[in-house]
Amino acid sequence: MSKMMVERAGRVESELSLSDATVPLTIGRGADNDVVLLDPSVSRHHARIEGSDSGYRIVDLDSGNGVIHDAQRVPVLDLFPGCSVEIGEFTLRFELDEKKGEAEPETGQAKLVLVGGGDLAVYALSAGETLVGRSSSADVRVSEPLASSSHFKIVKRGSLYALIDLGSENGTYVNGVRAREKELEQGDQIRVAGLTFYFAADGNVP
Repeated sequence: MSKMMVERAGRVESELSLSDATVPLTIGRGADNDVVLLDPSVSRHHARIEGSDSGYRIVDLDSGNGVIHDAQRVPVLDLFPGCSVEIGEFTLRFELDEKKGEAEPETGQAKLVLVGGGDLAVYALSAGETLVGRSSSADVRVSEPLASSSHFKIVKRGSLYALIDLGSENGTYVNGVRAREKELEQGDQIRVAGLTFYFAADGNVP
């Protein structure tokens, strides 16, 4: 059974079964959240736990103090067995079963891999469109301040993938060249301001 334990000052205050819960789950100080954390350093609507191709992930909802993992603020984190995040004075620890506990999608599915400008992160590309940007509604949410809310998207066209810049102010660069629309190939490097992504068409993470 996959579950989340909420700890404060080393004590477990509550425990929630993710296997039985309906995701997404909202976390915050407000009483209308699924998980309420009463602490002034927690935003009213702080974070969200949602399903992903790899199991579960936690998404920061533009909170004031962020979601902290390994002493770093993360906009989104694919959850894995035994991982923990800090929200205000609280620590959220995750025990995930095998069905929902894989850290990465299966090999063979095309992926976008953050390899520069932040912690390594792997995102499986959908069969339709994958939106990248600062918006909380983006499929791949980035915290880079020079990125646009909706910066670019990757669209699957048959067996191929194409990158489409969405009119971003600072541009999207593929292998060092600014691109408005480009068919992607294995190993292409996509740069958005200080972030660099690797396109893994074959699903193999470098």
